[in-house]
Amino acid sequence: MRERENSIGGFNKENLKQVLSDIKLKNAKFKKSSSYMKDVKSERAILSNTELILQRRLEEAKEQLHNLEVDRNMVGLSNKG
Repeated sequence: MRERENSIGGFNKENLKQVLSDIKLKNAKFKKSSSYMKDVKSERAILSNTELILQRRLEEAKEQLHNLEVDRNMVGLSNKG
């Protein structure tokens, strides 16, 4: 009879305390992992935008170089290794 009084949903009080403790630890780990994942996604977005900006600058620089070669009648000079 006494076992039933100390039992909640099939767990005794000690087991219940352990289960709750485990849940708290897992919840903390989940929150930490979620925060880390959010940071990684933000960094990925920044790097992706940076890559796009640098690609545009490279294309602009190539166009400027080509225009200079045309102006000086040296087309293709930059293509020679």
